[in-house]
Amino acid sequence: MSTSVVENGDLCWKCQSLLNTQYPEGLVITEINETRQEPDKKQIRLIKTFDSVEVTASNGCILCLHLLHALGIPARAALCQLTSAIDGTSPDIAYEEAIFLSEGNPPSIGLHVDPDNLYLGWNSGNEVKSVIQLFPEAEVAPFVGHGEVSANTNSDTSWSVVANWLDECAKSHKPCNRLMAIEPSLPSRVIDVGSGAPRLVVVKDDTPILPYATMSHCWGSHMPLLLLSSNIAELQKRIPISQLSKSFQDAFLITQRLGLNYIWIDSLCIVQDLAADWERESQSMSEVYSNSYCNIAAAHAADGTHGCFIERSPDLVKPLKVNLNWGPNPGTYYAVQWLYWRENVMNMPLHRRAWACQERYLAPRNLYFGDTQLYWECCGRVASETFPLGLPARVGAPSKGLDPHIDGARRRKGLGLSEAPDLDAFSLWDLIISTYSKGNLTYSTDKLVALSGLAGRMQKHTKSQYLAGMWRKHLAYQLLWKASGIQWVVSTSRPEVYTAPSWSWASIHGHIEDACVVRHADDHEIVLEILDVGVELVSDRNHFGQVKSGFLRLRCSLAKSGVYLEESPENRGSFCLIVNGLRVGSASVDDYSHESDPVMHHGFYYLPVRYNARYEEVNLGGVTMSVPRVAGIILRGAGPETQSEFVRVGTFTVLSSPKDFQFACRQYSREFRQVEAGYDSEQWGAKWDILIL
Repeated sequence: MSTSVVENGDLCWKCQSLLNTQYPEGLVITEINETRQEPDKKQIRLIKTFDSVEVTASNGCILCLHLLHALGIPARAALCQLTSAIDGTSPDIAYEEAIFLSEGNPPSIGLHVDPDNLYLGWNSGNEVKSVIQLFPEAEVAPFVGHGEVSANTNSDTSWSVVANWLDECAKSHKPCNRLMAIEPSLPSRVIDVGSGAPRLVVVKDDTPILPYATMSHCWGSHMPLLLLSSNIAELQKRIPISQLSKSFQDAFLITQRLGLNYIWIDSLCIVQDLAADWERESQSMSEVYSNSYCNIAAAHAADGTHGCFIERSPDLVKPLKVNLNWGPNPGTYYAVQWLYWRENVMNMPLHRRAWACQERYLAPRNLYFGDTQLYWECCGRVASETFPLGLPARVGAPSKGLDPHIDGARRRKGLGLSEAPDLDAFSLWDLIISTYSKGNLTYSTDKLVALSGLAGRMQKHTKSQYLAGMWRKHLAYQLLWKASGIQWVVSTSRPEVYTAPSWSWASIHGHIEDACVVRHADDHEIVLEILDVGVELVSDRNHFGQVKSGFLRLRCSLAKSGVYLEESPENRGSFCLIVNGLRVGSASVDDYSHESDPVMHHGFYYLPVRYNARYEEVNLGGVTMSVPRVAGIILRGAGPETQSEFVRVGTFTVLSSPKDFQFACRQYSREFRQVEAGYDSEQWGAKWDILIL
């Protein structure tokens, strides 16, 4: 693969201005953020123009082309919408490009397109931005490819890279081979593509047990052929290729190129019009993906019409080198997209489908067909055609698999938490929920079903009772989850049908953060007592599946009078916590509804969950942050007549003055002193027995 070595003179004037010391007077702003303790800690060079990055990319600037591509598919589509919607009648679009130099970190180049979000009606938090990091040539060069790049991913050059990945994995990756060493088995149905015309096979005792592939794909609105009770006999004779989607046709070819006879595809191996068949087969989804030889992921395809293979620009695949001619470490750098794996694969249409999270984690190997190249993921390597030998550790590609002591320990360290191994499984679950909740579901009732295979696997590590997406052990910490929207991928909303009790993150659509951040193994910060908790399952045959009710009985403190939320006019959706007229913290509302003017919320109840008696700081990715002194959940009464039954509506944190919040809890005790209470505390007032539904 030849490397794109870009002379700065080949770049557009904007990129030249950022990379070179010679730049137009007054157009580039250079800032140095320094303190007495850390002089020259961060340098920023920024240029803001109305020159379209799409135009400079199409005119031949490869760096602009990479910045544009690094936006990801949703943001590129939004940018296209923005430029077509403007039509010369609305405010200009500002394109802001900047280069950042920070001690101890690789330089980075960022693109931020600054439109008027309200003009388009975009949700709060939607941004058009991308970041590319620059890694020194000596650090990255050993990992890049050196072969030719074809203009199509269905080429001999691409397949030779895949063959090398498979060969090395089989020979060198012990964790992957341990997964494959289990006793071979087949799903109840597979598709045979290795012996003549493809056909559905209903697996019996005499069916040859051979390795099989699975497929991850977006259903979309185009699904021309499904397995139904009316055609199951016909498809066992022959599956008509002409009636398959383009993605399925490509998947059959890929299975053959991998040297496999069988493939399992959900819509062709589960009877779609029989609820009993779906319930039975969904319970075995964990084994289907775990036992597969390789999972074929049509990552870029929003539906079956797109297929797996794509035509592409080789310039987006060739490793890109640029010359940085200023700052403390000038030299030649490779341009690598920031958070490489997340930006290139995890933001593609496939991973906006919630089911894909479970499929990705459970499969021992994943072969992704992206919008510019092929990607590989297994326990031993994360790679692409650009970096076929993997990535340097600093690029940040995550480990593949479900090993709590690798993934969980890494996440705990990244969150500034102790590295106690007993908590690794809970930290890994936090990562899983964060990833899973970015996806969307066609049916809200699948919220827990689409995660049931992973939950079953993880229970072996948590050794705890499973409760609607949460674990009985350290449950109090898990009550502090927060929901937010994320760049066109998912927005917060309450499902119209019941999915989980309100105290569970599964009760709401949105990106879930802090679903399982357990700070201390002994729970000594927790200031409530869990008296009882339970969920009622829809089916007793799936302990990790759909639920129809749940309750949480607590003994806890409460605050109400003098406490309310005030929405920030500058940052809509962000709330300040006001206690007796003082701004003491922040809050978030689970089901946020954007009103024309900022709102204030009165009448909620505030339940402290965690209390940090002393001021504490943690280091998150090199940034020092204060730990909230109090963290809790916001409740409202379940009905007008009750003062003991509630539903959750949000979370809050007290960043300073915890005594003011404790006073509000004591004030609530005095107001309802005629109500029988458990016991009185000098700090928190009475403890009330309440039920959260």
